[in-house]
Amino acid sequence: AVDFSAGDHYKIANANLDSIPGDGSASDMTICMDYNSNDNANMGGLISLYHSGQYAWLLRKETTNKIRWYVADNTNFDYQESSSAITADGTTWYQICVSWDNSTKGSVMRIFDITNDELLLSETDTLTYALGTATPDLEINAYWAGGNDRAGKMDDVRIYNRVLTTSEMDRLRNERNDTFD
Repeated sequence: AVDFSAGDHYKIANANLDSIPGDGSASDMTICMDYNSNDNANMGGLISLYHSGQYAWLLRKETTNKIRWYVADNTNFDYQESSSAITADGTTWYQICVSWDNSTKGSVMRIFDITNDELLLSETDTLTYALGTATPDLEINAYWAGGNDRAGKMDDVRIYNRVLTTSEMDRLRNERNDTFD
C-alpha cells in the first residue's frame, strides 16, 4: 500500500494513455481501489483525469466521508454520491469500485468494508453528461492540478476500459491477499 501524507500525490502529466477512458476517447470504464483514510475532516481526490481547468472524471472523498464519482463532458459535470459514509479512522480498509457506461450514462458504485467483511453499498445512478475527451493529467491522491490531496493509504488501484459486472468486482475483492501493509 502507498501511504500518502497530506501534500503527497502522483501525477502523470499529459498522460497520453490511450487505454484510459477520457484521454482522447469517451468510453466505458471501471475504477477499483483499496482505500484507507485517516483524514476525517477534509475532502480529497482519490484519482482523477484532469485537463485545463476541467476533469474528464474524478473519484473523491467528501468532508462528510461520503464518496463521489464525477463525470464531465469538458464543460459541465454531474456526480453520484454514496448514500453511506466510510469510517476515516486509519484502520478500516475499503474496496471502492465505480463503473461507467458511456452510452447510457449509467453509473454503479460499490463500497465494501474489507476489514469487517461487509458490503456497505451497491448503488446505481444515471448521470446527465457523457464522458468528455482531452489529453489530461492522471492524478492519484489529488485533483485540480495537484490540489485537494489528503492523508491516507491506497492499494491495488485498477482502471479498466470496460464496465465490470458486480460479480467481477466481487471477484477482485475475494481473490486478493487480504493482508495490508
